[in-house]
Amino acid sequence: MTRNPPHFKQIPAPAVDLHCHSTCSDGTVSPAGLVELAIRLGLQAIALTDHDSVAGLPAFLAEPAPGLLRLSGVELSCADERRHVHMVGLGVRIDHPPLLAMLAQVQEWR
Repeated sequence: MTRNPPHFKQIPAPAVDLHCHSTCSDGTVSPAGLVELAIRLGLQAIALTDHDSVAGLPAFLAEPAPGLLRLSGVELSCADERRHVHMVGLGVRIDHPPLLAMLAQVQEWR
């Protein structure tokens, strides 16, 4: 006996970019410009994840963005004796003293 597979309603995938860099690290667009670009491209959500910096987040979050979900983020440089990796953190608090202290230390090491 052959069974027909269930039919699933096709749900369109949301248009999001959760790993964006601005001119505050190695990107080519300002934090506010990223918001404008995301709106023009029709994105539904965007995260600013500059390398080891939250400096661009105030401008990014302050830019008017009707219909666009903005997430604070940071791309952290991590290393041990064997490897160097980047880890993306989303929803970071830009006024969190331990995070700011760690980012300042990483900037010194660069």
